[in-house]
Amino acid sequence: MLKKKQIDDKLIRQINRQILQNVLTIGLDKFKKVQNDAPKN
Repeated sequence: MLKKKQIDDKLIRQINRQILQNVLTIGLDKFKKVQNDAPKN
């Protein structure tokens, strides 16, 4: 039982890290697009 929980925790951490990286990447893309679209003054 403990073994399975450890595996689950590890999987959850990996998935969370993946999601976080995806969110950061998408956020960075959006930020760059906004900066490129912003009028240069």
